[in-house]
Amino acid sequence: MPCQIFDLHETEAPGRKPHGPTRPSLTEILEEYPAARLTGFLDKDWCADIADRVRACRSDWSKDYGGEQHSYPNNFYARANDNGRNRYFERSETLNAQMERAFGAERARLLTFIRSLMPEAAVEIRGGWQGPAFVIFPADELLSREPGPIHIDLEGLAGSDLDLTAVSCFSVICMIQPPETGGGVKLWNLRLSSFLDEEQLLSEAEARPDEAVLTHYQAGDLLIINSLSPHQILQFGGNRDRITLNAFAISTPALCQLWF
Repeated sequence: MPCQIFDLHETEAPGRKPHGPTRPSLTEILEEYPAARLTGFLDKDWCADIADRVRACRSDWSKDYGGEQHSYPNNFYARANDNGRNRYFERSETLNAQMERAFGAERARLLTFIRSLMPEAAVEIRGGWQGPAFVIFPADELLSREPGPIHIDLEGLAGSDLDLTAVSCFSVICMIQPPETGGGVKLWNLRLSSFLDEEQLLSEAEARPDEAVLTHYQAGDLLIINSLSPHQILQFGGNRDRITLNAFAISTPALCQLWF
């Protein structure tokens, strides 16, 4: 079907058979669509307060990729292939406690909503990993000059995690502070599969720019992306940092585990 984003305000997806009064599960949605979106997940005043508190923690931000972006308190994908990997796991319990003290209500809101989308599954933070955390793209860094790379979110997934017949993998992004202009996401309705490896998948997406769908955020909007579908963060402008609350997830019918 054409590349489009499922609106989580709707109980039905365009072109689907009726499901009755409830929408399809998140797993079903992301089998058919590259992403699902909910506008106004957090109200704008709450987001402004969160952004103020994230800025107040600046001395504790983790510097990622030489400062192209930052995270608070940390993230796994920037440590996956370097010596920071071991320290990530060593500090995960401490940093989870830190996030719980500073942003416990926001984490709880996110987990509660994911549970509502997956009522048959237990939803929890992955054991030994850090849970949902923030990503900050500075207004004067690389993403203000060019878009990010087309990619999929494989970090933290390996082996049986990628048994694509048994699990669903998704990435959760809540916009806390959008930049002044741009900074949305481009998405392709393609999938990593046994027939299409990562390199082939990204090449396929790059060769088909007209088949992508663009989505732009307002403060408080939530986007849930199929982690194995190509996506790209777009270039942004202005003097305001781009701040998001993020998590990755892997789910079976019985258990959904989140980390970041």
